[in-house]
Amino acid sequence: MTGAKENTILARLPLIERQRLMPYLEPVNLHFRQMLVEFDSPIEHVYFLETAVTSTVVHTPHGETLEVGIMGAEGFVGLSLIFGISRSNATVVVQIPGRAMRMKAADFNRHIKAHNGTCLDPHQPT
Repeated sequence: MTGAKENTILARLPLIERQRLMPYLEPVNLHFRQMLVEFDSPIEHVYFLETAVTSTVVHTPHGETLEVGIMGAEGFVGLSLIFGISRSNATVVVQIPGRAMRMKAADFNRHIKAHNGTCLDPHQPT
């Protein structure tokens, strides 16, 4: 099932992979200015965005705040976990409220990272 209201990464997974991950995904509604990840805090959840849009913000050594990225249905919040980084190096805030599929970081590490992220490979055939 693909479409504009579904996360692109999840939609491109082979059906067997989606079915394997579904028990660990929870639909959530995200609200304007909701903080999904806070700088130097443990990453507790990964969010596969559907209709919500987030902004990633970093703090410079000089105390300035810079927006370094925006994320929508084409990606997910919590990418650092793939690289073994469990504390966030940025703050992620919801800019456009909407839906997402949320997964606990422990489940992400166990069911995606432990499989070498193969289910996140955009070149994998569907």
